[in-house]
Amino acid sequence: MLRLARKLFLLNRDAIRRHAERRSGMGRTPDPEDILAQEAVFVLSTGRCGTELLTQLFELAPGTLPLHRPDPELAYASTLAYSLARTDGGAEKIGKMFLAGRFDLLLESYIRGRRYIETNNRITFFAPAIASLMPNARFIHLIRDPEAFVRSSVRREYYSGVPTDLGRIVPEAGADAADWPDLSPIGRCAWLWTETNRFIDDFRRSLDRPGRCMTVRSADLYSDPAVAAEILQFAGLQIPPPEAIARLQGRKVNEQLRGPDPGVLAYWSGAHQEQYRRFVD
Repeated sequence: MLRLARKLFLLNRDAIRRHAERRSGMGRTPDPEDILAQEAVFVLSTGRCGTELLTQLFELAPGTLPLHRPDPELAYASTLAYSLARTDGGAEKIGKMFLAGRFDLLLESYIRGRRYIETNNRITFFAPAIASLMPNARFIHLIRDPEAFVRSSVRREYYSGVPTDLGRIVPEAGADAADWPDLSPIGRCAWLWTETNRFIDDFRRSLDRPGRCMTVRSADLYSDPAVAAEILQFAGLQIPPPEAIARLQGRKVNEQLRGPDPGVLAYWSGAHQEQYRRFVD
């Protein structure tokens, strides 16, 4: 039902926006600074770690606008943000990319009086720009067990020459870049897990207020009702009845069931285990 409602909303976005403007009594054009001052929530992750379940958890709370794959998704743009972060003037460019891709949605949430929440992992490398542009934004670092992530992403054919690889970061210098052509998908996905979580952890340490970011392990999100409630509390949202949370945590969401499953670490070849351990300690 929620997915159907979301589709209907997207089809009627303009009409809903006009209706919301009339209902809110908004008699002036909003100030961009007010729009960027919203208490939005952004989930930072590698992907394949429970972001869809987290989206559904946020949907249980009233007054939210949770988006898992907003349009534009910023897939290729996220790799540009990762690269630009290391260049002079890169921060300003990343900020402009973020505003180009998200300002309309932020305006929509502002007009409707909803809490903007994005669980899309493509937003991860925009985090420093978001923190600067949106002083009241909060962040959730969602982290999955590395072996489970590598297994899932290999089954999704990450770094296998598919078009979606344009939206995946790659090492740009040093030994990792030199050895990249010789790494298997297992080694490349292990590097992706480590580099993405390193980026998020460095970002978390750089924040002006430590309380702006919380870290959640995927295993706890799937199994611990107290953690689910803590996430909603951190986001400043109303906590739904425990039974509603239990129903969500009691079923698997977006599980990867197809693709070349490498199996568990113990059954990988010696070369694959060596590549994995090179990046994941």
